[in-house]
Amino acid sequence: MIKKTQGALTGLKVLDFSTLLPGPYATMTLADWMAAFEGLDICVEPVLSMAEALEENAQLAHRKMVVEVPLEKGTRIRQPANPLKLSKTPPRYDHGGYPTGHDTQEILEALGLDDETIEEVQRP
Repeated sequence: MIKKTQGALTGLKVLDFSTLLPGPYATMTLADWMAAFEGLDICVEPVLSMAEALEENAQLAHRKMVVEVPLEKGTRIRQPANPLKLSKTPPRYDHGGYPTGHDTQEILEALGLDDETIEEVQRP
């Protein structure tokens, strides 16, 4: 059975990693984890959301790796830039893509889901 979990469709069991960690580890924040590893000679980096990764970052700014792209109705969105920097053929950022769910109906139909199931998974 396909279920809707936090806006995503899944036919697989979603693993809640906090249940795998005993005691206080399950409730530690990112700041707690980063403090726990500070000063140790190991490679530990947080897994960031796209929004967090695109926030002000000196390396990304220097490499011009974040661009603002137009959306419908005059709004703009920040997104990763093309990593290839070609002087004679620079990339164009004409459109930021479609809203979430734009192709959902078509994809679910192509997967062979019936109308009742599609309606169920699209229900808020």
